[in-house]
Amino acid sequence: MIYEPLWTWGNWAVTRFSVAALLAAALGCLCLVWLCKRRHVAQKAVDMLLPLCLFLGVFLGHLLYGLMRLLIDGYSYEQPLLFLLNPGAGGTAFLGALGGVSLACLLVGRRRIVCVDINKRFLSVDELMRYAVPALLLTLAVIRFAEPLDGQGKGPDMLAEFFPLSFAPEADFPDDRYLPAFFYEGIYALALAVWGMMAACGRAKERKASFFVILYLAGQMFFEMLRQDSYVHDTSMITFVRLNQLLAVIILAGLMAYYTVLGRKRAAPAYFVRQWALYAVCVGACVGLEFLFDKPLPLFGENIYFEDWLVYLLIGLTAVGTGAAALNVMKKAVPDAR
Repeated sequence: MIYEPLWTWGNWAVTRFSVAALLAAALGCLCLVWLCKRRHVAQKAVDMLLPLCLFLGVFLGHLLYGLMRLLIDGYSYEQPLLFLLNPGAGGTAFLGALGGVSLACLLVGRRRIVCVDINKRFLSVDELMRYAVPALLLTLAVIRFAEPLDGQGKGPDMLAEFFPLSFAPEADFPDDRYLPAFFYEGIYALALAVWGMMAACGRAKERKASFFVILYLAGQMFFEMLRQDSYVHDTSMITFVRLNQLLAVIILAGLMAYYTVLGRKRAAPAYFVRQWALYAVCVGACVGLEFLFDKPLPLFGENIYFEDWLVYLLIGLTAVGTGAAALNVMKKAVPDAR
């Protein structure tokens, strides 16, 4: 069911989802300010960082999302205000926002006179990212929870007894249940956000911002599988590979390449070769396993069908392996980032 907009003006529309997105962005900003205050970041640094994160995050997020829309089916968006105000419309927009926030931290972190803490200690770009990434993940989590407000966020129609939170209020229980993919992704993003905030506040082991980015991207390799629907064919660069997955693979590979170069003197080349091999095998397996959905695999002269729950489980394992390879390379390059 698609709900009517709350307010329209010509081609502009305000929906429940766009209002929730604004509130999510405001919550993310408050989270960033709170973390900076907890770590005694200079007020003038916060005054520079916050507007830059908003402007660059929203701009680059929408730019990436718009380019993907052009690439897929030509640009046609019926609710431009929702697009303008929503910093997390799709995983591609989130990745663009992550790039914008990273650029904001880079610009502020380079200003050694401005970016200091209460002890006049210079804050690095990575330290600023440790505060910005949890705030961005919190924004994404709230947006994902808000997806159903306008009838969005459904996953595949399936018998999903193995997912305890499978839900369809309009369905005859338990025959026609759908999997709320965005809800599960929201829980995952919220867990990472809370973990990141605890680490930034000193209540958990300190982690690099890349640690949480890698975990999110590896998780996205799995959560995109929960969206196996007709739209997947329109948003695929390769059969059954969604754009969000493809971007996750590219960004993870870039992070691994960076940490491989950074840590080349800390470990033998064979170590990095093994991790890259694990990464390649897991990515290939993730893509290959998607072909098992509703398709037979000929073995020993017979067509064998795999249950959906088993396919999801196997893809989940490949996502874990993908993230483990990237984290292992980062850990070797930066030992204190484990």
